[in-house]
Amino acid sequence: MIRILDFAEVTADEVFARSEPTADVSDIVAAIIKDVRENGDEAVIRYAAKFDGIDPENFALELGEEEKRDALRALDETDPGLSDVIRKSAANIAAFCSRQLREGFTMEGGAGKVTGQKVLPLERAGIYVPGGTAAYPSTVLMDSIPAKIAGVEEIVMVTPPSKNGKVNPAI
Repeated sequence: MIRILDFAEVTADEVFARSEPTADVSDIVAAIIKDVRENGDEAVIRYAAKFDGIDPENFALELGEEEKRDALRALDETDPGLSDVIRKSAANIAAFCSRQLREGFTMEGGAGKVTGQKVLPLERAGIYVPGGTAAYPSTVLMDSIPAKIAGVEEIVMVTPPSKNGKVNPAI
């Protein structure tokens, strides 16, 4: 049940207090990480079936170009105009991020001293997009476009699939 609080009448401790103690899941999480490190994709598929309820037979670890094109086509069929809105949003985000780019510089300090700053993008970045029960194309845009504009060479996106093992076309 959601409690509604009047912020003027409660203390910060009351606002942020949890009604039930939080369970310590550190050992469980450590075991999952160890299993994934040791068993790779097999463990990922097993946990996707366990936690997300997906059918392991229909689970794709990576989408090919054809699957991406099919998803875009399906998106246009199920929600006409959404792909145009996503493209326009992407262009706006790219324009904004382009203005934030930083450049390096050097300064000569006399007597052979040179100082400066060199700005380099990361080689690769991983982004997580919530999914499965809802689609968040805005997260895809806001996570990937700044990295791309900054010059990140490889961007890997992960998202949970829906129960049928497929990624939501909007993502």
